[in-house]
Amino acid sequence: EQKERTQRDAMLGFYFSPAVLKQVIKDLGMIRPRGGEMAALLSDLRGFTTYCETMPVERVFELLNRLFETETTAALRENGSLSRFAGDQFLAYWGAPEPCSDSADRAMRAALEIYRGLKARQDSPQADEIDGMLNIGIGLHYGPALVGHVGSRQYRDYNIVGDLVNTTARVESQTKNYHAPILATAEFIQALTIKPEAVCLDHVQVKGRQRPVCLHGVLTEPTDAVRALAAEYTAAFATYEKGGFAEAGKAFEKLTGCGENMLATSAGLLAKRCAELAQEPPQDWMGVYVLKDK
Repeated sequence: EQKERTQRDAMLGFYFSPAVLKQVIKDLGMIRPRGGEMAALLSDLRGFTTYCETMPVERVFELLNRLFETETTAALRENGSLSRFAGDQFLAYWGAPEPCSDSADRAMRAALEIYRGLKARQDSPQADEIDGMLNIGIGLHYGPALVGHVGSRQYRDYNIVGDLVNTTARVESQTKNYHAPILATAEFIQALTIKPEAVCLDHVQVKGRQRPVCLHGVLTEPTDAVRALAAEYTAAFATYEKGGFAEAGKAFEKLTGCGENMLATSAGLLAKRCAELAQEPPQDWMGVYVLKDK
């Protein structure tokens, strides 16, 4: 019995911060299957498949370990729960096994710490080739999810499932298209008590989800100049949502050379879309664009 208890506690230590683990061990009822509103953070490493094909094995795992060290530290500092690593993908969540009234705020702080931590490594005078590869996208979402032990008698895992995870993954996959370090859904932004500076980049229907998603790009390094550009983008997007494709397209086109990567890339994407929609205006336009790719 003591051996089983030790093995159980060691396994749970992979998923929870020390503070949460202490409570779980006192009350194992906390990890019974349940559902509820939670916040999720999911990241993915850019170019990982190419790295696996071209780099020595030891370098690939050095790359992953540096990345996961930064991400794990940030998530656990905010008492987040961790899912098993899957390749280069990192998933953390808040709201289970411990109920959390500020789950979105904790996820947001963790996302910013991850972004700043990786950027600090890349900007350091001691940065090497691997540090230069630490380019990720982070997706954030808030909504209903299920948590519990999943698996078989031979292998079990405490994990999170449901639309929360699927939508967060879809949002993260769009970070590369908008050149956004951190993308968050409207549901996530609304759940925050302390909101970061962000701009609604697009309103889309992603694959595998019927409800549309409003993609908010977090301004990771806001300055007065960036805020002014964000205001221009917001005005152009409002015109686009109303169906003024030609006018919005010109405004977006102007922003494509603005120098702020996320806004310039997003504006380029919307400018091209506006040109297409102006040629064949949709009859039932509601401001939501259906994405064809994940």
